[in-house]
Amino acid sequence: MTNVTTAQTTPVEAPSKVLPFKVGADPEFLLFHGTRALDASNIIRSFFENSGLRSGYAGYKIPEIGEFGWDGASSTGELRPNASNDPKQVTQNLTRTSPEV
Repeated sequence: MTNVTTAQTTPVEAPSKVLPFKVGADPEFLLFHGTRALDASNIIRSFFENSGLRSGYAGYKIPEIGEFGWDGASSTGELRPNASNDPKQVTQNLTRTSPEV
């Protein structure tokens, strides 16, 4: 058996830097029940269907944060925080999108 050790780090508050261009992100994820992969589009639709959030092309828009949806392959979920000239804002939008799950 292999032992795995993780390093402990302390978050450091970095100053925000506004860039002359916008940055964005769209991290993808898979959903599993045990070892069986689930269809992200069906799970996300059932989670948000009574939320009152507007449905987009392949997901749901979360006001002022971004979108929670699925990729071109409906099996892959995707977080789409709003783009910004401030990378810190994109990270905050991503963090605020994640708890919706």
